[in-house]
Amino acid sequence: MKTYNYTYYGTAIQKSRFEENVPKDWEDEYDDIKGYSYGGYDAVEVQKDEDDTQARDLINWVELSRFLADNESSVSRTRCPKKYETRVSELVAIINEWTQE
Repeated sequence: MKTYNYTYYGTAIQKSRFEENVPKDWEDEYDDIKGYSYGGYDAVEVQKDEDDTQARDLINWVELSRFLADNESSVSRTRCPKKYETRVSELVAIINEWTQE
């Protein structure tokens, strides 16, 4: 079973709200790189496997935290505020694709 982060115009929302507002077959249109987007609603898969670990090892978390939050410690390997989850998940997915080439 896949796990997703759901947002509405960049703000984290519950799965139920997401599913109420998108087509029922949205997972059939899911793109592994871009995720899924429909009328401001977005879903990005949360990956928790070996590839995810390798991708997370390649990330400079201090610089990523500075970039996203203007703070060195807001985002880390083990802590990610909900407002940044989608962007971090997208970055991890892109790195996973890159490392598998």
